[in-house]
Order: sequence, then C-alpha cells, then structure tokens
Amino acid sequence: MAIQMLDKIFKPRRIAPRLVTEAGFKADESVAGIAIMAYGKRRMPKWTIKAEGVYGQNLHHLTMLGGYAVERVADPVRRTQEYAPLDTVSFWPRRTRTAPGGRRVCSAVTPGTPAPVTS
Repeated sequence: MAIQMLDKIFKPRRIAPRLVTEAGFKADESVAGIAIMAYGKRRMPKWTIKAEGVYGQNLHHLTMLGGYAVERVADPVRRTQEYAPLDTVSFWPRRTRTAPGGRRVCSAVTPGTPAPVTS
C-alpha cells in the first residue's frame, strides 16, 4: 500500500533488468528507485556554510553508486526474480571564511556511504 502511494507521489525511476528469463519465459519484473535531495545555506558575518545531502536508490544516472541485486527467486520453474535497489547516502558540507583583505578561504568534506540492502 505504501509503495503504491509513494509511486504516485514521487514517480520513481523504474528499470527492467531483463526481458526474458533463463527458462525462456517473458520477464515482467522491474526495480524502482527514488532520490531525495536537500540543500542548506547559512550566512554569518565572517563565515558561510553550505551543505547538500542525497539519499537515493540506484543513482547511476546521477554519476553516483547505483545498481540492483537479485533479492530472491520468485518462481524456480519460470526462473523469475525479485530485485532490490542499492541504497546510497551522501552529504557535502562546505565552509567559506572571509579572511582579512576580502580574500575567501574554502574547506570542504565529502563523506558518503552505500547502505546495504536489507529485507
């Protein structure tokens, strides 16, 4: 129920990993993924802090880690499979300081991790 509601709200990217199973049957399985991004900026007299965060599934189209895995074999006779997308979380903070003389000094850190698929 919740997945159908999310499908209507977010319009997830859906891909079909294969068209025919190894047994020769038509495959209609697909795997969907969503992406959520957030941005923020805070200005202070001598500092500016910016940040961006991304959570998503199968984010290969954003030049990030992406993909899917076979979650289980749904029908061993027809060899149909169910898939699960790879979840990815990344965060990019950036700090800019205005030094004496109007010079700007920047520093940034880019942590990120692919989260394991759990069922």
